Amino acid sequence: MNVWKFSMTLHSDAQIGTGLGSESVNDHVPRDMNGSPFCPGAHIKGLMRESLFDIFENRGLDPAIIRYVLGRSFDVGKLEAESSIRLMDAVSEENSAKTLLVTRTALDEYGTAKETSLRTDEAVRTGTVFRGKVLSDLPKYSLEECVWQLGLLSIFAIGGNRNRGCGQCSVKISGLNASPSELLARLVQEVPNWKTPTPKSTAQAPEFSEKWVPVRLTFRADSPVCVPATAAAVKTNLQTTDFSIPASAVRGMIIRRFEKYGAEFMDQLFGSPRFLAWPLQPVSVVGEGDEKFKPNSPVSIRVSLTHRAAKFTIGDALEPEFQDKAWDEDLPQNAASKAPMKASDGVLLVRDDESCPQLWKARSMPHDIRSHGVHRNEAGNPERGLYTVDSMAPMVWRGLVLLPKNLANELIEGFKTVSECAFGTRRSVQGMGRVTAEIVETPAEWTLPEKAERTVFIVQSPVSIPFELHEKNADGQLREMAKGWLEKCGVSASELNVWANTGVLFGWNVKRKGQQPPRQVILPGSVIQLNEKLPAEKIQELIENGFFLDETDPQRGFGAVSVHPGKAVRLFERKPKRLSLDKNENEERRKITQDVLEMTDSGNHLPSASQVRALRRICVVKSLKEVKAYFGDQISKDTTWQAWGMIKGTIDNWLDNQTKEIILFGLELLADLILTKNNGKE
Repeated sequence: MNVWKFSMTLHSDAQIGTGLGSESVNDHVPRDMNGSPFCPGAHIKGLMRESLFDIFENRGLDPAIIRYVLGRSFDVGKLEAESSIRLMDAVSEENSAKTLLVTRTALDEYGTAKETSLRTDEAVRTGTVFRGKVLSDLPKYSLEECVWQLGLLSIFAIGGNRNRGCGQCSVKISGLNASPSELLARLVQEVPNWKTPTPKSTAQAPEFSEKWVPVRLTFRADSPVCVPATAAAVKTNLQTTDFSIPASAVRGMIIRRFEKYGAEFMDQLFGSPRFLAWPLQPVSVVGEGDEKFKPNSPVSIRVSLTHRAAKFTIGDALEPEFQDKAWDEDLPQNAASKAPMKASDGVLLVRDDESCPQLWKARSMPHDIRSHGVHRNEAGNPERGLYTVDSMAPMVWRGLVLLPKNLANELIEGFKTVSECAFGTRRSVQGMGRVTAEIVETPAEWTLPEKAERTVFIVQSPVSIPFELHEKNADGQLREMAKGWLEKCGVSASELNVWANTGVLFGWNVKRKGQQPPRQVILPGSVIQLNEKLPAEKIQELIENGFFLDETDPQRGFGAVSVHPGKAVRLFERKPKRLSLDKNENEERRKITQDVLEMTDSGNHLPSASQVRALRRICVVKSLKEVKAYFGDQISKDTTWQAWGMIKGTIDNWLDNQTKEIILFGLELLADLILTKNNGKE
C-alpha cells in the first residue's frame, strides 16, 4: 500500500459546513474531538469525482477507469464497487485553524432583502492549511494512480458557495513531480487502451499448520468508524453505528491479507470451521489511553445481559452499585430505593489488577455525526441525496482471531510492513486505521478470575438458532444449544443456567451477491452459567471449538464466546486529551486572566456582558488599530459606552500589546465573569 501526503492551502474563507447548526448559526464547520476544524475526506473525494468526470467528458474519454479507482456511488439494491484508494480527512494543525462568522442575505426582484433569507455560516479563515493522506492499493506510478492524482490537483475550491469565491485553494501532493498537464497528457494517450486489471495469485499457497493459535489484534482508528447497527435493506438516509466491529469484518480483513495466494486459498480459509474471530471491542479513545500497549493493557468483553448498575450516580454510598445474577451467589431482595438497578449496553474492561473489571457504558462512548449530500448520484435517485452518518469517534479496539501458527506469524510480519486497513461503511473516506498483532498464549478473555466459584460464559458474537428450536422460548433455545456444545467437549450439562436474548439479523457480503437471508440468532451478551469451575484446559477447548451447531456459522463471524470476568468494580473514566499551549502564549493568557480577575473583583462599574461580546465581534472582523480607534470614539460619543471608563486603560493596553487571539480570549472571559456576577442577567 502506498501512502501519499497532500496539503490544501486556503486562499479565501471556506464554508465547509456540516449541515448542523444552532440558534444563531445556520451551519458550523466540522470539528474533530479536540475542536480542530477539518475538511471531510468524503467532500474531497466528491470534488475529485466531479472534476474527473468533467475532464473526461470534455476529452471524450471513457470514465470506466474513474469508477475503478474511486469506486461507484453506493445505493440500496446495488453492490458497492470498492474504491482502490482511501482518502483520510484533511485536518488542520492543532490550534492553528481560525474561524469566523459570515452573514448573507438574498435580494428579491426589487433589490431589497428577501424575507427569511438571512443566514449566518461559520467559515475557516484564509491561510489555513489542511493536511491529509491518500492510501492507495494501486501500483505506484501506474495509469490508475494518475487518475486520482489529477483529480486531487484539479480541486480549486472547497466547501459551499464556491461559485461566489469561497474556499479557493491550492493542492500539493508530497513526492509527486508531475504537473497536472503532464498527468492529463498521459491519460489522454493511454486511457483509450485501458482495460480493467485482473488480480492474479503471485505466490505458492502454504498448507495450514496443525497448531492453531490465538492472535491479539489491536486496531487504532485514524478516522471515525461506522458499522451499521441496522440492516442494509432498511431504506433510510440515516446510518447508525454499533460500538463493536463485528467478527465477520475481522475475518474479511484477515482473508484479504492472504489475497496473494489466490481465490482457492482464500475460500479454503474462509470455509474452515476452526477459523474463528471475535469482535473488536473498544478499550480507549485515541490519544486518551495507552498508545503502546503492555502485557497488562486492557482488553474488553461485551457486558453480560445479567449485569446491572445503579441507575443514578455511582459512588454515593448506595449499595449495591453493581449486580450480576450470573456471578453473585446471593443478591439482596431489593436494591436501594433511590438507586434502581438497570441494564446497560457496553463493555467490561479487563486487566490484571484490582481496578478491573470496569464498565464502559455504550452511551458514554464518543460519536461522530456528519451530514452530507450526494450531488452526482450514479444510481439516479435524487430523493436520497442527503445522508446523515453516525460513527464512532476514533478509538482503540482490541479482539482475537484463531489462525494456523504459520499464517499467524506471516500475518504479524505483514502488519509490521503494512498496518493500514479500514472497517465499516464508506471505507474509502473513513474507518481507516492501523492494526498490530501478536500471538498470546492464554488470552484474558479465556481466563477464569481467581475468585470465581463457577464457570460463566458470555456470548460475544451472534449464534444461529437451528430451525428445530424455533418453537422454544429464548432461554430454552440457548439451553439446548449450550447442552450440545458442552457435551461435544465432554462437559456435563446437567446443572446449567442461561439468560438469553434473541433477534433477527441480516447479512451483507459483496462477494456473494449482496444481502444475505435473515437468520434468527442468539445475540451478544447472552449468558451460559455452569455450577462447576472448569479447568483452564477445558475452557480453552470449549472456546476454540466455537459455540455453534451450524458448521457455516464461523463463515458469518458467529460462535465466539468469552469467559465472564466478574461484575464491574467501577465505571470506566476517560482521560480527555488536554490541549497544549505554547509556553509564551500560556504566559500571556495567565496575564490576561489576572487582568480580568482584577477588573471584576475591584468593584468597578463594568459594561454588560452583551456590550463586551459586541466589542469582541468587532475585534474578530477588524484590525486591532481599527478596533482601538472605534473603541475610543464610541466612549467619547456614546453615553452607553461610558461604563467602559474604569477599565478603558486595561483594554487599551491589550489592544497595544497583545495578539488578537489573546484579546478575544480575554474579552470572552470578561463577558462570562460579568454574566456570572449578575446571576445570568445581561
